[in-house]
Amino acid sequence: MKESPPDAAQIHEMIRGLSQKHILSNSPQTYVDDFVVAALEVYDPATLQKTLQHKFFIPDESNYKEDTYYQSASELSVSHYIKQKEKQRLVTNFECDKRLNLPSLKDVDNYFQVRSTKVSLEVKCPLEDKQAPFPGNITLKTVGRAPDLTGIEQMKEIFESRTSGTNFPMGKNPDLRMKDCLESANEKFNSKSGVDDLNLLFLSCGQFHNMSEWYICLYGPGGLFTSHSFAREARCPKVDLVVLSNLKYRHEQARAHSAWTLDDVLLLPIVNPHGRSNRTSDAIEEGLSVFHHFQKEFALFHGRELVWDKQSESLVSFEKQIRVSCFVMEHLTPAEFARFFPTIDRSKFEKSRTLMPKS
Repeated sequence: MKESPPDAAQIHEMIRGLSQKHILSNSPQTYVDDFVVAALEVYDPATLQKTLQHKFFIPDESNYKEDTYYQSASELSVSHYIKQKEKQRLVTNFECDKRLNLPSLKDVDNYFQVRSTKVSLEVKCPLEDKQAPFPGNITLKTVGRAPDLTGIEQMKEIFESRTSGTNFPMGKNPDLRMKDCLESANEKFNSKSGVDDLNLLFLSCGQFHNMSEWYICLYGPGGLFTSHSFAREARCPKVDLVVLSNLKYRHEQARAHSAWTLDDVLLLPIVNPHGRSNRTSDAIEEGLSVFHHFQKEFALFHGRELVWDKQSESLVSFEKQIRVSCFVMEHLTPAEFARFFPTIDRSKFEKSRTLMPKS
């Protein structure tokens, strides 16, 4: 006889048995309670125990990995949000892990309909490198893909020769991870996507400076959405939009606040300029209507005009390279900022911003 799926009390009991290395064991009770509610509402009862083990290392945490936890938590938060919209009758035909390209075994994380639009949504929470602690370390990074690293290496040498007690480690460019996310999602989306389809790659990121780094992977020098992409083969036409979000931040740094839904998550949908020819603006508008997002506002946003490199033959707008950060600081109201980033003191960022004058 098959065992009954665990109920809320049994899941709570399993969580209490976890060690301190597990995020759920050292989080506010509201965060744990909301996790249990989301898991019971989203996951199939017949496979619930298996899912808890596979995705969240409950109860056996011997193979626990924090990055896997964040990926699973991001998936559950998105699915739970859509499930809530289904209960409100704003979404129909909601399914998790739907295969769209049979006989392929690859499935998309979420599938649902918003009136006539069929939405496929793939969630990715790519690795974000933790910078060495400041002020003893200042991480140096290129903006986008540099043709060579001679300039930044020379800058590193100058800084190190003139500064004592401070290290200047070289940061990694995450654009290959973004490329992997795009290609993975592109493989899962329906090969016969039509005018009533909308395919979303949902990126779960950390703070807004992390979101800015992922945006640079798309639109910085050599960016994947530019005409001079470093990987022109990675056009990924079935990916209609990339949705940048700060969902990982909610699970990593703001667990005392809502995290298991998207109600208080900043969403910046970005249209893929290399997308399929039969993608329609009507499907985009209808499919995104169930989310509180800033797609149009971000697309039309123009921050303060800044110049990145005055020595360059072709002047590059620095504003474009830090567009997400500028949008967060200049467009969001104080109330919106506090809603999306409840643990961050906005005033500290406003005081620390140094802007180069327009030439």
